[in-house]
Amino acid sequence: MSTLDDEKKKAKAYQKYLNTVSDDRMKKACDLLIGAFMCRKTEETQDLVPTSEILWRVIEDSENLLETDDSVIQFASIPVQSLLLSTGPLNFRLFLQTEVLTVYWGILLGKKPR
Repeated sequence: MSTLDDEKKKAKAYQKYLNTVSDDRMKKACDLLIGAFMCRKTEETQDLVPTSEILWRVIEDSENLLETDDSVIQFASIPVQSLLLSTGPLNFRLFLQTEVLTVYWGILLGKKPR
């Protein structure tokens, strides 16, 4: 069980992490990629779920983002932030690597992703 001091350390480390990557183009691209799989697409959210088009703009043409791109980036980061808060940045990286490899190998073997 974690103590209050542990929680404060986690919160401080998490805030430091957010401060170092908040304007990073690759962080936004990763959030968009993960968000494309994790964000639920409904009638209300269909314009907020990331597409390959916005992912390309962030990676290759970030100087020419559309006005609507910021809201998509923010929406896509919600599940990522939630996972980071529940697992911590280091555990999240391990989780992501494991999940990506599982899906990748599953596709290669002809299995449908979960």
